[in-house]
Amino acid sequence: MGGANHSMLQLMVELRDVYGVEVVLLAPKPRKSIKWTVQEECKRLKIKCISCSYGWFKGTGYKFIIKYILNIIYYPIILYKLRNTHFDIVHSNGSVIDIGAVISRIRHIKHVWHLREFGWLDFSLNSFGGKYYEKFVYTGGDCFIAISQKIKDYFSSVIPCEKIHTIYNGIKIPPGQCNSLHTNAKIQFCVVGNIAEGKNQIEALKAIKILVHKFNCHNFHLTFIGYEFHEYKSVLLKHIEQFGLNEYVTFKGECKNVSEVLKTMDVGLMLSKNEAFGRVTVEYMMHGLAVIASNAGANEEIISNNEDGLIYHLGDSEELAICMKRLIDDQSFMIELSEKGRQKALNRFTSDKNTKAVYDLYLSLLKTARCS
Repeated sequence: MGGANHSMLQLMVELRDVYGVEVVLLAPKPRKSIKWTVQEECKRLKIKCISCSYGWFKGTGYKFIIKYILNIIYYPIILYKLRNTHFDIVHSNGSVIDIGAVISRIRHIKHVWHLREFGWLDFSLNSFGGKYYEKFVYTGGDCFIAISQKIKDYFSSVIPCEKIHTIYNGIKIPPGQCNSLHTNAKIQFCVVGNIAEGKNQIEALKAIKILVHKFNCHNFHLTFIGYEFHEYKSVLLKHIEQFGLNEYVTFKGECKNVSEVLKTMDVGLMLSKNEAFGRVTVEYMMHGLAVIASNAGANEEIISNNEDGLIYHLGDSEELAICMKRLIDDQSFMIELSEKGRQKALNRFTSDKNTKAVYDLYLSLLKTARCS
């Protein structure tokens, strides 16, 4: 289950428990290959969930186009399932689906649209009907939440800027016992996220190849944590085998309790080619890990280089290796970065701040609706 869904579920729980909002989730039916579904989490969290088929208006290849056209069939079924449910606001949890816009227009209620991904820059997603259709679809939003300034700037070409509000993702503060103690004999690096090309894990392997074979550095280990797309993982495994890196790398797969793993780590790597926000980056910081992040996406909105983390230039694996070696060689500096990073995350990126900002936006929209 990806970061967007984690953020959505945390927001729903806090809106319900703190502000008394009645929440209902409309979610697509999960693929059989997915082991950890949103539906299962909703059951655990006691959130009402309605599962339906519907297609995205952004995707890759041609299959998404076919499924999107099939929304002609899907949407009447969804509207029928919702016939006895009252809503004040529809909140869409991503920029790639428009069912929320359809429901809000038919029901004549306000629509909040969360912009959680670039689309093309991070996942190579094309829009059905191109840029003009994309612009038309977004007219179905009363206001939009951008999870970073980078996202706001990116969407300002198709959405009026005055409609977009920047609200950073919020992370639930982990319990104290989940903070890293930094007592490892070898420095433990980790990369959390789907094992997929866009997450750019190959850059970490290129860096540790340099650490081992050029810098003669061996006092470290790297762990990958996340759902594994087998085609990309095979590329990583080939690189590991080719350069004799087996003893330095571990794949843990998808973990339901990432906190338990993070507390055993020292440094978190954020390598994505275009991270819309960096929920994982904040999770690293909140668990007391030092962070090394690329200069791509919104990373520099979260990390201040040499103050509460390290920034390297995306694609420069040697610069990444130098950053890693710096923390291996100077563990007091590593701990200093981790402590400053944790304080920054606690001050700026907590889930309660995020939820309050979203709830205040709801109230503002409803007040506007009553006055109109």
